[in-house]
Amino acid sequence: EGQTAEGVHVRPLQFVSDAAYMTHRNQFSPSQFLTRANSSTMIGEWRTVIGARLVAVGPSQNDQAVLALSDFGQVFRVPLQRIAEGGFEQKSVNEYQLPEKLASDVGGVALPDGRLAVYCGAPAPAIWTFTNSGQLERKWTLPDSPVGQAVAIEVGAVIPLPGRLHLAGVEGREPEDYRAAQADNGGNNAWKSLVALNGRQVLAITSDNRFLRVEYRPSPIPQLAEVSVTPMDFGVEVAPVVNGERLFVVTADGKLLMMESATFTVIGQVALGGISGTPPRVGGDLVMAEVAGHELKVFNAANGLSPGGTWLLNGAALAGDPIPTGNALLGLLTDGTILRFSVDGSTVESVGTLGQSVQSGPIRIGDQLLAVATDGTLHLVQPSASK
Repeated sequence: EGQTAEGVHVRPLQFVSDAAYMTHRNQFSPSQFLTRANSSTMIGEWRTVIGARLVAVGPSQNDQAVLALSDFGQVFRVPLQRIAEGGFEQKSVNEYQLPEKLASDVGGVALPDGRLAVYCGAPAPAIWTFTNSGQLERKWTLPDSPVGQAVAIEVGAVIPLPGRLHLAGVEGREPEDYRAAQADNGGNNAWKSLVALNGRQVLAITSDNRFLRVEYRPSPIPQLAEVSVTPMDFGVEVAPVVNGERLFVVTADGKLLMMESATFTVIGQVALGGISGTPPRVGGDLVMAEVAGHELKVFNAANGLSPGGTWLLNGAALAGDPIPTGNALLGLLTDGTILRFSVDGSTVESVGTLGQSVQSGPIRIGDQLLAVATDGTLHLVQPSASK
């Protein structure tokens, strides 16, 4: 009660004249704030964000602007021209009210219909959906705290909760949850990962390595219903990725599997030579796997996972799926390096750098490619320059 700069203080308190400056963040968020207070009364005078985590980003204003949801309750809309010119965005276009004494992570997801969503858990689990203009559509109460990353299907967001999957963002009657028959006694580790297979189905991987196919059915009663349960004889510790009719999985013992997404039949596999700690990435016919934080290996799925080029990572990883651009694919490493992949995957080369680390990207906004830096800076990605 009466706290001026609540949370974790990341730098020592600084005094300048009659003012005290505090750099702090919520314990569940990397977003950082600078607060100025009167040095005598320690009453706050103003607060500004100096490093923002953006949990959902998408196009706005007919692909001429970017809509971004932060994890601290602010919604921003920034024209692409403004990003190209540089500077600071000082005003948000909307906001949402996170619960006081937040005791959970804040997550977000972009929905296929253009909406963006942000969600949180304890002490008041909820999800907020916004139109692509930044207008708050609705706040939806969640029955429990999320225990993993939500995924998007054509009608809304599927959110993993303890022992069940919940579909939010659907107008009309609320769909019934899918409840797992056994969910490790309801523990938070019941779901290892969740992946959208198509517009109606998701793959949920349990902690005992069962692949559950769950489908949204709008009638006779809206619900998430089980389609199949497939036990696997291998472990999975990072989320798979879907590319059309193919599902790519990195196993706990260092293999890359190519499976049919409709049947979970393995149709190709290759030994990586090490353990991958991040999800595989896909672009076109290519699939990329990080190996032991040291090397990025490229494989051509059209040729049965034939090996292609490699790249030394030095602890970095791809920040998102590479995007086709003309006769190549453009990708971003978390250290800001811009990579270009040949369409057949045979060559990988560096074609520039953003000059700072990256939390996500590239993201296509109209005919532009966007990157989100770890401090919330928005960059337009060019293959040979930082802006």
